[in-house]
Amino acid sequence: MSENTPDTIDRLTGGKGAELKAARGTVWAGLEASHQALFGPDAIADITPAERALVALAVSVWHADEPAAAFYATAALDAGATDTDLAAARAGQGGAERLAALLAHAHLLTFAPAGASPAALQSLRDAGISEDGIISASQLIAYVAHQLRAAHVLRLIGA
Repeated sequence: MSENTPDTIDRLTGGKGAELKAARGTVWAGLEASHQALFGPDAIADITPAERALVALAVSVWHADEPAAAFYATAALDAGATDTDLAAARAGQGGAERLAALLAHAHLLTFAPAGASPAALQSLRDAGISEDGIISASQLIAYVAHQLRAAHVLRLIGA
């Protein structure tokens, strides 16, 4: 990513954090590399780009992060999600079987991670998501929560 190309954190913070970014370039590069690893076009074979963005949208809504919600809603639409899909993600439930299973998993990991169990993962398996897909979805959910916290702090301190 070039110095003049906004990365994801830049987009979520309105560009706040330039001083920190300059001082800790390796951290910023790591955050962007993680984002690309989870959201790039071929990032998770079992989960479509639209599904990934919809899960991130739901996590953003639960964290009351409207800039991130807008960012991920746009990403979901760009990836082929429908208005019905967006409504399901914003509500954090519903939608097609796969989306409903992913949103339920995201809700569990966001609000009650200790409740995760083999039985709680069965709806993902039933929706056709492989073990690798389940692990990747869990990583995506954890990453988005981290990303939102980092963006929130940067907006707060106006860095």
